[in-house]
Amino acid sequence: ASVVLNYIEQAVRLNLPLPRVVQALAESEGGRFSRDLEEARIRLEQGESLATVLEVIPKIPPRIIGLVAAAERTGRLPQVMSRMMEQRRNAISRGLGYMPIYRMYPLVLALTLVSVASLWMIYVVPRFEQIFRDFKTDPPAITQFVISMLRIAWPWAPLLLIVIFLALLFNAIVTRWQGAGYGIIPGLTERIADFLPIVGRIRMIRALGDAMAFAADAVEAGRPLDVSLLEAGQLSSNAHLRRRIDGWVDLLNHGRSPSQAARDAHLPRLIWGMLATAVQTPDLAPVLRFLGRYYSTRFSRSIALLEASIAPMMAIIMGFFVALLALSVFAPMISLIQTVSSPALRR
Repeated sequence: ASVVLNYIEQAVRLNLPLPRVVQALAESEGGRFSRDLEEARIRLEQGESLATVLEVIPKIPPRIIGLVAAAERTGRLPQVMSRMMEQRRNAISRGLGYMPIYRMYPLVLALTLVSVASLWMIYVVPRFEQIFRDFKTDPPAITQFVISMLRIAWPWAPLLLIVIFLALLFNAIVTRWQGAGYGIIPGLTERIADFLPIVGRIRMIRALGDAMAFAADAVEAGRPLDVSLLEAGQLSSNAHLRRRIDGWVDLLNHGRSPSQAARDAHLPRLIWGMLATAVQTPDLAPVLRFLGRYYSTRFSRSIALLEASIAPMMAIIMGFFVALLALSVFAPMISLIQTVSSPALRR
């Protein structure tokens, strides 16, 4: 699906004949996929729309088909296809650049810590306790604290790691199976992130920027505002934003002005404040385009700062646990050395 979309985007952007591009794809593939592409080429030559052709190809998400159909109606197919492919490329680059650090590093280090701590609790701690009983002294406070925490956490820590590992494995399988790993549709973790307090708001604001940009394209092409907003709502996978845009469109259909409908649909104050100034229809497209640019870049600095700080934060947190475990290992040895070398401490 991603390969087909990439070739179609290039053909639309370069104004190449789509049937020939699809035929070249069919000749380079084999099996059922080649037959599906050949059927798509025939339907294209018969005058059917590109969205109808995409329905023939398996693994094309309905969201993409709806976006392409709306873009064809508004005459903005090259711009919408380019935007979708840019989102796909950004998703792939983020996945390749950050997934090994953000997901694998904490998991591998946590498994290593649990393994070392388990071996230490099984083989080392009983010997230390016996030695300290023989010398009639207590282990260091840091060692007692770590031993108490490990005894409380066992066996919950290994069980938690197993659950996290299975959750990551399930998410990876579902993401690749649905095509979300290639930036075509949102993945399971992205859908969960939409409901988080701070992250969900950031994601909704960025999705609002995409929706406003798409609505500006549709209005500029002569589409009515309600239809443009309804099609723009399909651009985003954010459930909160889709509900608000649907409420906005419903209020518009009941006779409310764009500004009043946006306010009653609980959209941000800037949107209905700017729309209140756009009384005439020709002013709507520039206002919507400005809102799209504003909300697309509103949290860009915060997101860049967050992404840059994740790796140092993980290193500091994991380093704290490593240092705590190392101190709990070396502190008893230092205490025993002091006990053996000092006659006063032995008495």
